[in-house]
Amino acid sequence: MAYFRDEFELEYRQPEIVLGRFREALALFRSEIPPFDPKTGERALVFRLGLHLHTLFRPMIVDSEYDRNIRDNKRIRELFEIRFTDFENQQIGQILPKVPNSYPAPPSTRRSIKGDRIYPDLIVHHRRYNDNNVLVVEVKKSKGNPIAIHKDIQKLKGFTQPDYGYVLGIFLELSLIEPRWLAFTEGELNLDLSYWPRPVPKA
Repeated sequence: MAYFRDEFELEYRQPEIVLGRFREALALFRSEIPPFDPKTGERALVFRLGLHLHTLFRPMIVDSEYDRNIRDNKRIRELFEIRFTDFENQQIGQILPKVPNSYPAPPSTRRSIKGDRIYPDLIVHHRRYNDNNVLVVEVKKSKGNPIAIHKDIQKLKGFTQPDYGYVLGIFLELSLIEPRWLAFTEGELNLDLSYWPRPVPKA
């Protein structure tokens, strides 16, 4: 059943508004004084970003590495059956050229992931209700492992499909110089809500 308590929360069904709040949180994170050392660990960065999301998304709840799905565990059992569209293969292949676009994955990798619990870095939701899932964020520091990045992107496609129904999924490359992100809505890459500038080629 729906659990949104007023019109303010109903706004969170609109991906553009959710993205706006996410960008505000990211701006607050980047403006912290003193700034983070570039070698700061990913978990510490995720924690601080989560605090800013908590402030901006009240009365929603922000959880980190939350593995519950109502009263069960969060799982995407068919993770490696989530296919990319031709459009996504083309776009993601340009953005992340070292990430493989073909499936199935190697058996050793598939056994270690398929059916396992999934711990998204950050989620904005109400606990015990899947019809109030607003935002799911997977974070990697710049120059992250390409295979891990690809798995995060697959998870975001799964989380924004009807089973979980998150309004917006964000893959965030958290460079302290210029963060960039890929956005996912309704199980597909949404370039209109993404921000991923290409590096300027050296002369």
